[in-house]
Amino acid sequence: MVSSDVRKIRIASKFLLPPDLVESLARGVDDVSLDTHTSSLLTKLNDLQIVVEETSPPHKDETRLDAYFSHIGLDHALCRKALSAATVAVVGLGGMGSVALQHLVTAGIRNFVLIDRDRVDASNLERQFIYSQNDIGKQKIHAAAEYISRLRPEAQVQAHNNSIFTNADVQNVCNLSAHSNICLICIDQPFEIAVRLLPRALWERNIVSIQGGVMCQSGFFGPVRDPSRSKLFALEDWPTPHAIDLADPVGVCFPPNNTVVASLLVSQALHHIIGANHLVEYEQRVFIDLFKWKFVHLSN
Repeated sequence: MVSSDVRKIRIASKFLLPPDLVESLARGVDDVSLDTHTSSLLTKLNDLQIVVEETSPPHKDETRLDAYFSHIGLDHALCRKALSAATVAVVGLGGMGSVALQHLVTAGIRNFVLIDRDRVDASNLERQFIYSQNDIGKQKIHAAAEYISRLRPEAQVQAHNNSIFTNADVQNVCNLSAHSNICLICIDQPFEIAVRLLPRALWERNIVSIQGGVMCQSGFFGPVRDPSRSKLFALEDWPTPHAIDLADPVGVCFPPNNTVVASLLVSQALHHIIGANHLVEYEQRVFIDLFKWKFVHLSN
């Protein structure tokens, strides 16, 4: 949405508009002195259904997200439609998966495949905010499904109490995720399966995926592995020690760092779903030194 005191213009193009064009429209509409000069241009853009002049404000619950979609040059109605129609699989509902689920639900995702075998423990509550004291002892898939239902009663949730320890388990996850638009890999153990075998199996089944994780000092996310966009299966190699400090998983993390990395991961997934591909990393894994705030991009 771009606006001045006298008019509000919503970008309605189904194509991604160049950022400089969006900024130019914003400047032109914001400067009231230019309204007369830009009127004919805006009329033409309206005729081409690139922009729409708003006569009433969006629903109060959608304003902020709709404004963001418009700001990056996308039609917010089409973005909403893409999000509500998408199915997202989340493998692992711990520190990464639970935070990712918060953003998926509030962004408008309505179809979920949840895969986890654990139960909610009291120690989870410091970083897994979808759970409460009342959920302790419940299977995470059921507690997560209840969380989704509270926020989006219309949501469809497939909950699967599955372990992921063997090659057969990996293939089962692929079967459960087969119809998803993207699969979020949010497990860290067993390490070989989480980092190599499961991403590879999803790739071979043409299932889009992204993974992320947090260690004591560092975290990583990406890339979005899309067989129709990614040039290579990236990445199987874990970084060497000189690439980033303490890259080996140790099973310990600082809760706020967990939230940061999970949010970056789900941001990539959501941008992929709405078609903002210029904001998605399809080739490189991003490592973050969470002590020094150093970002390292790794690719094959």
